[in-house]
This record gives sequence, C-alpha cells and structure tokens, in this order.
Amino acid sequence: MNRIAKRSWFTVVLSGMLIVGLLGILVRYTLHAEQWAAFSRSPYIYHTGGTPGGGQVLDRDGEPFIDTMDIYDYKDDAAIGAAHYFLNYIHGAAICVRSENVDLTLDDCLVFSANDRAIQTVVGYDDMANGIRVPDGTEYYGQNVTIRDMALTGDILHEDYQRKMVLSLEDAELCGAVVSGTRAAWQNGIETLVDEQWSEEDEALGHSREAIVSALCYNEQYETVWGVRMSMDGDSSWTVAGDSSLYSLTLAEGAQLRAPAGHELEIYVDCEMDNEDLFYDHTGGTRVETLAPGEYTGVVILVK
Repeated sequence: MNRIAKRSWFTVVLSGMLIVGLLGILVRYTLHAEQWAAFSRSPYIYHTGGTPGGGQVLDRDGEPFIDTMDIYDYKDDAAIGAAHYFLNYIHGAAICVRSENVDLTLDDCLVFSANDRAIQTVVGYDDMANGIRVPDGTEYYGQNVTIRDMALTGDILHEDYQRKMVLSLEDAELCGAVVSGTRAAWQNGIETLVDEQWSEEDEALGHSREAIVSALCYNEQYETVWGVRMSMDGDSSWTVAGDSSLYSLTLAEGAQLRAPAGHELEIYVDCEMDNEDLFYDHTGGTRVETLAPGEYTGVVILVK
C-alpha cells in the first residue's frame, strides 16, 4: 500500500509541475504576445511606424540572410494601399484568375458564387506577380476554360484584357452572362470602386486616390483586343442571362442559345471591338434574329 501511495504522489507532483509550466507559458504569452504573435504587418517587411521598408529576413543572431531592401523599395508605394481595393474588387467570385495563363476544366461539378460571378479573370498590378504587364500585341497562352457534362449558373467575366480566353462548352448548360472586358471597362470598374470605398485611413497613410487608381490601372493605352473565344458543341445550351460580348462564337449543329424566361435576345455580329469602349459597340454591327451553326466574330447579345 505504501508503495502505491508513493507512486500516486509522484504522479500528483508531475501533474502539478506541468500545470505550473503551462500557466507560466500563458503568462508570458499574455505579457509579450505583441513581440512574437503573428499579425497582419510582418516585422520583416514593416519597420518603424508601420511603414513598409522592403524585404528582409534575419537569422537568430540578427544578421540578414535574405535582404531585398535594395531591390524593392515600398516606402510610400501606392501599391500597398491598393491591395485591399483589389481584394474587394474580386471578392465573391467562385473562381478568380489573376494575370495568369491557365488550363481550367470544370467536369461534372458544382460551382457556387457569393455574387453570381462563377469565373472572373482580372489584371494583376504588382511587379512581383508573374506574367503581368503584357506588351501590347504580344499573344500569351491565355485562359483555356472547359465546362463539361454539367450545369453552371453564374457570369463569366473575362476582365484580363491582356489575354484571350478560350471558353468551350461540352455537353454543358450555362446560365449567365459572358463578357469580354476592355481596358476602359477595367479602369472604370476600379475608379468606381475606389470612389465608393475611399477612406480617411488612405489619406492618413499619405496615399492619393489618383495614385491608387494608377497602381491598379497602369495601362493608359492597350489597343489589341483578345476577348472571349467561345465554342459550343451540339449537346450544349446557353441561357444568356445578361448582356454579353464575345470576340468570337462557334456553334455546332444542335447548340442552343436561349433567353431567360420573360425576356428576348437581341443578337449582333461583326460588332466593333475597341479597348477604349466600355463594351463592344453593337451599333455598327449586324443584327440577326438567330445564329445558325457556324463561326461568328464581334458578337454582342443584349437581353431585353
């Protein structure tokens, strides 16, 4: 019995030591958390006063072993202030592609969006992102999107005007708008968002509205039109739920275009496609009642 009692006391003492140690860690965490807890502004990037000072990682002796201070100087850089506007702009999209060349296949799956944007491509703005600032006229691989053996509800907004999107429907049902964005439309969307959400915090940081917009919309001119090149096989249908613009549309025998219930479609082909317009200009195009199987360019479909 004495031997069992001694073992029990040992367990009690060990448990007590563990509890005391845990309490000590909690006390240290509470008193000094700001020195070692993760927070939104990394101490390796942001130095005094929350001002970004470049990229630097120190070893245990305080010596830098990664130092990009001389490569990127983010002091007073409007790109820092532009970040949350950019995130707000793309918020809610189910799938967002940012200045990248991709192969995307949606095959018999479900896609949900918080704001009816199923797929959105956008233009990146910071110099450290891959593939942005595409020279005017240079054709990149672009975004190849295949929707197969499924129903997809939501808009497809191709706002990355520097790349083409090849959109293929294979035994698929699409309900939504498909929009080929332009440079002017991108800038207008960004300017509208910044105007709506401009805050005193931006003013306090020394950023100007003009600098923020300039960081996000750095192309004053971009003439080449890439747009969405869409194709539908004979087992696919598209309910055009919003005004749509396509660089080209290829329809196989049996492919169906439909208007939403209670609406009708106005279809134009050979429309003018200009990056200085907010939307492809249908006024110079040719209106048609229906689209027979074949290939068309400069397509604008309006929902009435």
